[in-house]
Amino acid sequence: QCLVGSEMCIRDRVMTVDDVSQYLCIGKNTVYELLHSNQLKGFRIGKSWRISKDALNLYIKKSSGLL
Repeated sequence: QCLVGSEMCIRDRVMTVDDVSQYLCIGKNTVYELLHSNQLKGFRIGKSWRISKDALNLYIKKSSGLL
């Protein structure tokens, strides 16, 4: 684990489309659809999408009816 002072490195706080796909047990295309429809918030670095763990947790809460 990478620590900078008392904060975690960015790689400990963000996930790739592949990571999200495996975590939610859904296909990568479904993750892209969620991103393009703004149901799941993410950002791009070059051509690659990144999703913060906070955004993923928010999506899970909203889609499960907890929010």
